[in-house]
Amino acid sequence: MTRPLRATARFISTSVLVGALAACGGADESLNDPTGSSSSGEGAGSGTSSGDVGGSGSGGGDSTPDDAVDFSFTPSNLAEVDVDAGGPDVELGTDCHETWIDTTSGQFACGLTVPFVTVDQGPGLPDITVFLVDSLHLHIGVDIAVKGSNALAIASKGDVLIEGRLFVRGFSRCGGDGVPGGFAGGSALSVQGDDGGGPGGGQGGLTRAGGGGANYGGHGGVGAESGDGAVGGEAGTSYGTDVLIPLLGGSGGGGGGDLDGKCGGSGGGAVLLASSTSGVVANSGGVNAGGRGGGWGGGGGSGGAILLEAPQVEVAGVVAANGGGGGGSHSCGCNGDWNGDPACGGDGAYADGGVGSSSVNADAGNGTVTTNHFACSGGGGGGAGRIRINTQSGSALLLGTVSPSPALGLTTEGTLEG
Repeated sequence: MTRPLRATARFISTSVLVGALAACGGADESLNDPTGSSSSGEGAGSGTSSGDVGGSGSGGGDSTPDDAVDFSFTPSNLAEVDVDAGGPDVELGTDCHETWIDTTSGQFACGLTVPFVTVDQGPGLPDITVFLVDSLHLHIGVDIAVKGSNALAIASKGDVLIEGRLFVRGFSRCGGDGVPGGFAGGSALSVQGDDGGGPGGGQGGLTRAGGGGANYGGHGGVGAESGDGAVGGEAGTSYGTDVLIPLLGGSGGGGGGDLDGKCGGSGGGAVLLASSTSGVVANSGGVNAGGRGGGWGGGGGSGGAILLEAPQVEVAGVVAANGGGGGGSHSCGCNGDWNGDPACGGDGAYADGGVGSSSVNADAGNGTVTTNHFACSGGGGGGAGRIRINTQSGSALLLGTVSPSPALGLTTEGTLEG
């Protein structure tokens, strides 16, 4: 018997996502929560966990709402998960003080306890932490960041309304705190910087040469050679599938070849938002899986992966998976931004980093050669990630900003399975 569907099911993005920009610091500079929150909570454990919603008001609601509907399709990558088990109604409001989700521990935002399971995608691939809810509402004015090493999935038996901003990428520039479903940037070393993590990681530069930008769907930029002719890092190798099976995030940029330089930027994370009824990323909100910019001379991380699934999907706000900019001789590259513009390369005194990918260009720019033999050359920018939108009809209503643009072939559409 066919399960009933709601009359409308939309993914609408109502708020824009502003990439967090921060000054460069040490070789593994901590940029922590882009929302500015430093609070922490007790982890919910690993494996499979469940519980009732903690708190009240904007913290949670009725755990068995009348509008919860069993899934009429099987969310991608979650065939072994009982997504119809459901969970609480989750309201993430302005009184939330723990503005992050930890995919390693299973800690949910706002101190809420939400049931989750962990999916093993296989050797060499990140696990997926799947939170089970009956509905999800991220309110306008609320920023939620994701940390941990596992990719994030939220499966909702009811509406998903994203009016705030969801950041899915590494907490630190180098990825030392984990990249949710993605990979860390390479460290800076005096002889040769380390290669960036992941299948598309940029190559580290030799002494005072720039690190290569990371690839995913788009191509990273090349790190510039040093003033003495030492070889810069090459860009990574493109990988992944347009259906985002497996669910895999962006790769890290190569480290600069100088102890005074900094690491490559970590890649963007990977996220699946699936609703059996209505998914809304409204025009005041959005989802950003941008790569981080490289440190001084480091390559930019590639954009990550965003997978949206519901019977109908409408994007009125921003959904972006852009690459980060490469680091310059004395400044970091910018993080992959929300608006479709390329992330700026580091504007150094002697060398500039390459720009990251944009909505109209999946490939990133190259770093420039230093004009001072004692300063590092610029790192290459990070290439674009991938976006997939699956609906009942195979055609979403895209009213807002989707970057990379569907015209580039890295944002694709398909039909729901199962």
